[in-house]
Amino acid sequence: PVTVVDFNPNRVEELTTQGVDTVYGDMGDMDLYEEVGLKKAKMVISTIADEDDNARLLLALSTVKPRPVVVLTASDKESAHRLYAQGAHYVLVPHLVGGDLLAHVLK
Repeated sequence: PVTVVDFNPNRVEELTTQGVDTVYGDMGDMDLYEEVGLKKAKMVISTIADEDDNARLLLALSTVKPRPVVVLTASDKESAHRLYAQGAHYVLVPHLVGGDLLAHVLK
């Protein structure tokens, strides 16, 4: 099963009507982690590029055994390096990926 957390109430309503388990919330709210069953997760994906929120998420997951695979989003490569150093398994940097794709298309 998948649980989606979103801060946009319209998106939460849309996903809920599609049958997706969705929770309205903010990643900065540590109580939310308990509500969504973070300790039972096998994989956690964050599309939020806020480094502080992602660092808090990594800290919360540091005590979870077995540790879920953690995929995060960063705004730049320096932030990505710091998130890797804090324990992220994968970090997506959308601007770099988009730039690489555009360069490939233009070639």
